[in-house]
Amino acid sequence: MKRLQLFHCLVLASLLLASLFSARLLANTGYNHYQFYTASQLLKPILPMKLESLDPATQRYYKQAGPLELAGHMLPLPDYPHWRIHMQLFPIFNADGDSELFGYQLDIKRLNLDKPSSVVKRSDHFILPFLTIPGFSADLMAHEVFRETLKQIPQETCALQSNCSQAWQDSGQWSQARVVQLEQAPWSKEQAILPALLRELTRQAGWLRGRGSHAIWQPPTITESDNRGRPWVEVTVDNRQGQNIWIAEWAELIIDPAIRHKLIRLRVSPNSNQAQVFMAQLCHQDTPNPQPKPACS
Repeated sequence: MKRLQLFHCLVLASLLLASLFSARLLANTGYNHYQFYTASQLLKPILPMKLESLDPATQRYYKQAGPLELAGHMLPLPDYPHWRIHMQLFPIFNADGDSELFGYQLDIKRLNLDKPSSVVKRSDHFILPFLTIPGFSADLMAHEVFRETLKQIPQETCALQSNCSQAWQDSGQWSQARVVQLEQAPWSKEQAILPALLRELTRQAGWLRGRGSHAIWQPPTITESDNRGRPWVEVTVDNRQGQNIWIAEWAELIIDPAIRHKLIRLRVSPNSNQAQVFMAQLCHQDTPNPQPKPACS
């Protein structure tokens, strides 16, 4: 009887936390007009079977995958030839102002860069809310997924790209390339390039330590006053039309007197498990129009 009462208490507490998180998310974004969906209506399932049916090593791998990698497994790739995926990761803090990380909000835009497009296929915008719970790096609130169709591509920056609607352009100075091996999830029966890129970006940034089932999700510490409503991380993934190349770029907000953003770039062929990695930084001293450079002085 006591166990049943405890279970009911845990369920009620989880529902209360979800409601508080949803209210916090909406207050943070102002997207009150969005329609709620369940994950099964919009997204692909991550796992081929129930979590408890997987072997212990695969369970550990899944539990330590961060919100970006999890989203990479769930998000259907655009079905138009030339596209960009733009992700913005926001930390969500407890409402009492103690700066304890409560969860993540992941804004995702799938942008159709075909010009002109023979078939009109609209870009779209998702918001995926994740809770931080014991034993898991992030847990999707599966009944509170947002989506809208975009009538036009926003005329704003997409991480390092000055305009979301323009094709990818190189800029600045980057480190010499290193070759890294991309990692596929143990449950993937075929190559899944998007989650592999997102996993490697988090590893290169130091948010994921180790490889395989021994990897541990350890994002850096950030406070609400540090964040001030800005994206903690922005990621863009571009497919270079006609060149069979994907380019993924990571821009991380850094609380440092010299460094404004930590930058990482991966360059890969969709048919390869190896990627080239480049590193750079954006520096405060170069404001208002900083360009990537290998290091800030």
